[in-house]
Amino acid sequence: MAIQAAELAKASQNKYTNFAIGALVAITDKFLPEEYKKKLLEVLRMTQIEQWLREEGMKEGLKEGERKGKREGKLETARNALLKGADVEFVAEITELPLESIKKLKAEIMS
Repeated sequence: MAIQAAELAKASQNKYTNFAIGALVAITDKFLPEEYKKKLLEVLRMTQIEQWLREEGMKEGLKEGERKGKREGKLETARNALLKGADVEFVAEITELPLESIKKLKAEIMS
């Protein structure tokens, strides 16, 4: 039924089309099995909602990648500082990583 409702909403092309499609996506997300979600996505291809969802997904992916990259960079800096003999408290302060994380990293390096 959700797929048929999406097809109907997409075909109607009026000022409520995006609202109807958005509501269908929100409501069905928790209840539809994966195979039906894929079929629903096929129906929604190239609607404004689908384009928006793709853009939001890309933005979220970029943010997550940036966060992960920053953390990896901080860990690399911490590793290098510890290898040079820097104090764990100092390394935690300059990298803004938790002291426990720095202690764990130092233990890994020393083993």
